[in-house]
Amino acid sequence: MADSQPIDLMVHSYDFTWKEETKLYHRAKREQWDAEALPWELGTALDPIQRAAGAQVLSNFLYGEQAAMLIASQLVSQVRDIEVRACLATQVMDEIRHIEAFSRYIGMLGKVQKPNEHIREFVERLVAVQNPEEKFIGLHLLLEGLALEVFHEAAQRIADPLLKEMLNKTAHDESRHIAFGTIYLKKLIGELDEETKAQLVTRHTKYSMLLVGLVIDEAETSAQFGLDLAKITERNISGHLRRMEEIGLWKEA
Repeated sequence: MADSQPIDLMVHSYDFTWKEETKLYHRAKREQWDAEALPWELGTALDPIQRAAGAQVLSNFLYGEQAAMLIASQLVSQVRDIEVRACLATQVMDEIRHIEAFSRYIGMLGKVQKPNEHIREFVERLVAVQNPEEKFIGLHLLLEGLALEVFHEAAQRIADPLLKEMLNKTAHDESRHIAFGTIYLKKLIGELDEETKAQLVTRHTKYSMLLVGLVIDEAETSAQFGLDLAKITERNISGHLRRMEEIGLWKEA
């Protein structure tokens, strides 16, 4: 894959008025919420089996939220436009809020568990890679896409008011992150040659298989938590392929 060109860290053009990314930045400012303000006094309504399973499932996503914070912060210095940096900076704030909320909720269930080896490898690879297109795809399309579907499903199916509110608020943030990543990736991918695009697809497939491994490994635990993994997977694949087509890296046969 071609090396990314070095960029001037100090931008010289400032426009916070009209671009799509700018609109998402202003939306992110309006939609900030406080993890401390969640109704923690409600406690958890999960039964003992759900608590044990939930601690494991949510610990994997807590690990993913930490990865999202790190990768978004890395990308701030890898993009040229101030409005894109603004979106990434607000995403860093979103992710640390998610970490605060998830870690506190998991503490009510027991303790934070070690991450599944597949999500750990996914994160370590994505943090280490230097290519910004690869980071955007891995974070904003793959990782955030799966998280969004899991959070939606859990909020709908699991009868716990505190968990429901936490996941709905988190999913709202994730949806905005995915929208931002899709908009910006469409521009990035449009500037690449066909060989580089093919290399990105190959790398994307390897990341995808790691998330497939996570889903397979955690199927039984997820069912104990109350999640319909087949439904989540079907919805996630459909949404992901649609976004890949939108950015120019996938075309229906």
